Amino acid sequence: MGKPAEAEAEAALDHSSSSIPPPPYAPSDAAPASSSSADQAGSSPAPGSADVPASSGSSSSSSGSSSSIGTSLSLHHPIPRSLSAYMQMKRLLSRTFHVGDGVNHRLYALSSHFISAGGAYNGKPCLVLHDGPSDKDAVLATIGEEPGWTLASTATVVTLPPLSPAPTSAGAVSVTAATPQGMIPGGVTEIMRSGIFDDEVTFGFRFSVEVEHDDDDGGGGGKGGIRGGSLRREDFEWQKADRDEMADAKAVYKLVRLGSRTKRVGQDAEAGSGRDAPGVGVGVGVGVGVGVVAMAGFKGSLSWNKPFRLEFLGDGATGGGLGDRWSVMALITAVRLWLLHVQGRIR
Repeated sequence: MGKPAEAEAEAALDHSSSSIPPPPYAPSDAAPASSSSADQAGSSPAPGSADVPASSGSSSSSSGSSSSIGTSLSLHHPIPRSLSAYMQMKRLLSRTFHVGDGVNHRLYALSSHFISAGGAYNGKPCLVLHDGPSDKDAVLATIGEEPGWTLASTATVVTLPPLSPAPTSAGAVSVTAATPQGMIPGGVTEIMRSGIFDDEVTFGFRFSVEVEHDDDDGGGGGKGGIRGGSLRREDFEWQKADRDEMADAKAVYKLVRLGSRTKRVGQDAEAGSGRDAPGVGVGVGVGVGVGVVAMAGFKGSLSWNKPFRLEFLGDGATGGGLGDRWSVMALITAVRLWLLHVQGRIR
């Protein structure tokens, strides 16, 4: 909006390629991760000292300022409050597309990979989010299927970098925890489950992830937008929203921050990690929404111009948000819902 050149380019995209679907999958040699962040959190801190400090990161690339994800990986560019998907017109069969904002359409690359439904499945990722515009850039997160999955399956296996960076042979801490081959060394897995949860009415997609809290007030993010508090594990749920809540969208989902499991990282051993069933049987007030923190909208399956859009809202957009680990999780799960929608696996 307000940028004639971009508006003309978008109009040209609509006119010339409105019937071109998103990129197909292609084979991958990536290997699966095997542990969960709840497992790492439970085994790292000593009981009673449950906080895991959130790092501000120490590395950066030439393309932008650095920002931390957990304590193990630095983003080359802070994730903006609004993101759209941009497809490659010149490479119609490319397995790579990008998400970015109005200034830079290619902030992050997403590479898709082919896996066959049914039968044996070795856990290879079907979607990889890269920390940069190339599919050779380091990996921020991956999406995989569960063993024995079918086209009717909607569960999602997410792999994230470890909560703590691995020390190098010299004893220094390495912040480059991901490799460009679709594999995250020491990566942790999270499960996003679909179903009708607590109110027995709303169908949603629920996951758990660590968010940044200020040590003094317990709220999301640091005071005045300053990071550096502790990480706490919380539940979130993507819920279907009205289409008119996002312009030009055929389907809209809102990400709700739930009111349970706001305990500190490291207390999972006492209360249960909840990895396979986020928010089920843990604490009081499970499923009580405390605010919408993001909104995702998808266009029709044949749309090419910005077919996917993600907006961070409320606590997800103010005061530094809920942390980069949460932002990456929100982004990768939103893209997953979009692809499930395009594939006709959800409606």
